Amino acid sequence: MLLPIGGLTALAFAPFNFSLLALLAPCYLFFIWEHAKPRQAFAAGWFYNVGLLSSAGYWLYLTPQSLGKISPLLSIVFTVTFISVMSLYMGVAGWLYVQLRAKCAKPYRALLLFPCLWVFAEWWRGWFLTGFPWFNLGDAQLDSPLVGWLPLIGVYGVSLLVAASASSLLLSWRYRVTVIVLFWLGGAALQQIDWTHKQGEPFSIAAVQAYLSKDGIGNIEQLETVQRVTQTAWQTSDVVVWPETQFTLHATALNDETQIGDGGLDPNIWATYELSIQDNGQTQQFAIIKPMFETYLRPLEQMAKQQHKQVVLGVRIQDRQHGIMHNSLLVLDGEQRWVYDKQHLVPFGEIFPLRPWLNWLWHWLEVKGDSFNPPRREQPQLPVGQHIAGVSICYEIGFAGQVAAALPNADFLLTSSSDAIFLNTAEIAQHLQVARIRAIENGRWLVRAGTVGVTAVINEKGQVIQQLPLTEQGVLYQTVQPMQGGTPYSVWRDIPVMLVFVFVLIVLMLRVKLSCRADKAIAVIRHDACCLNQNLQD
Repeated sequence: MLLPIGGLTALAFAPFNFSLLALLAPCYLFFIWEHAKPRQAFAAGWFYNVGLLSSAGYWLYLTPQSLGKISPLLSIVFTVTFISVMSLYMGVAGWLYVQLRAKCAKPYRALLLFPCLWVFAEWWRGWFLTGFPWFNLGDAQLDSPLVGWLPLIGVYGVSLLVAASASSLLLSWRYRVTVIVLFWLGGAALQQIDWTHKQGEPFSIAAVQAYLSKDGIGNIEQLETVQRVTQTAWQTSDVVVWPETQFTLHATALNDETQIGDGGLDPNIWATYELSIQDNGQTQQFAIIKPMFETYLRPLEQMAKQQHKQVVLGVRIQDRQHGIMHNSLLVLDGEQRWVYDKQHLVPFGEIFPLRPWLNWLWHWLEVKGDSFNPPRREQPQLPVGQHIAGVSICYEIGFAGQVAAALPNADFLLTSSSDAIFLNTAEIAQHLQVARIRAIENGRWLVRAGTVGVTAVINEKGQVIQQLPLTEQGVLYQTVQPMQGGTPYSVWRDIPVMLVFVFVLIVLMLRVKLSCRADKAIAVIRHDACCLNQNLQD
């Protein structure tokens, strides 16, 4: 029964958005955990999560197949294994619940213990082994009053409120009314609060949806397209944003071992350029293929400097000499070249987890090496003209803490994506849903450029101001309002929710320990009383 319940919960997420269905699974699971034995509770949590991930994330098998370049059969094996492992966490939550429920009255189990264990399972799934932060109950609440809580406690906090609301449905009317007033009506009231404020005048931005219907387009053709479209878009916009990995930039880091000339890199092909990978303006020297840079990127730099414009490019920065490649964003403004490297790489697609320990397995399965390398520096912000952008690449938008780390400096949020392999699946709508959640959590406008879509501009309330139709090659022109200030969530992030979990767990563990001591003491007293009574009878 739990498999279909988990599958039905998938309808709470985009593109269906039946948010009230997010109450169904935790309500049913709470009822099961209330009466189950430890193994049964574990199985119930595991089966629910398998049903959810298999239905809402049915597109997951495309990741290892398309990004990891492995066979369809092996891709399915990876996906089944991944879903099975990711579902263990909810099973462990069920097992813990049964262990602790006897030491806590039912109302407190429903409003504290059950929601805390539920959210801890979601949080652990979004963190352990690079994490998979999709399909949290809070993600499905964009159309419910609970969305008002996002700027305060984030998506995990809203998941906590959803789980508490669901379990309270099985309590008396007194508790149900209290929860509705505090959580749901409170969330509606919180939506009226402006947590951040406008900073300066809006600026114009152009987000490119670079959908290409033909396969096998070359790197030079991509560069020509980037140059032509950017120059045209600058006529009406200050900033042009391109999707993820639009072309490959061959750039080799220069050091004592790698130099141009003197038996090293051919000076007829390579030239020295500086890229700023630090957010403090420090630069590093790279050898970049000279014809590529001078023919296509240098003209963009010159025009950007003359017109005070900027372009944000999604590039693969490949260093063949050192066997390194990064999924990056490159900002050109005519003054300096800023680089951001993707921090959270897609597991079983861009990177294979635990490679130092499981390399023998990947070799035996004939899995190729990781597509990209970890970042050279973790700094989720980039200067874009007169503004600071909190940046993320594709999968990273799901990590709430990373996006919030760009605040309070970031004036707006920017994400670049390539969802082409998920075309005609629910993933694209779900990706947009998560982006809207991040905009609300941080009180910032968000610009999203996607290869096939959804290319969109979202305001600080999570409303889609404008978007391009899917699979249409085009440019979205819009003005973006810079914002300043921070929401409570951007300051504290997930710390309050985790502190609640730790507090509840410690209190219950102490009660269990004290209860065990009390039981032993009572047993000793009873034994002594029996012995005394026997002596008196004798």
